[in-house]
Amino acid sequence: MNLEDIYKEFLYDLEIKNYSPRTIKGYKNNNKANKSIPHESKKQRAIRIVH
Repeated sequence: MNLEDIYKEFLYDLEIKNYSPRTIKGYKNNNKANKSIPHESKKQRAIRIVH
């Protein structure tokens, strides 16, 4: 099971629990934003914070 499957299951679970379409859309938008941000390693983050 990969992260994409878990994400789809999470969205399905929200629909089953009768979350509003607006709330589900918000979760989808937040996930897309997180995917577009490149993740940095702890070492890269430490270097960025020091400078």
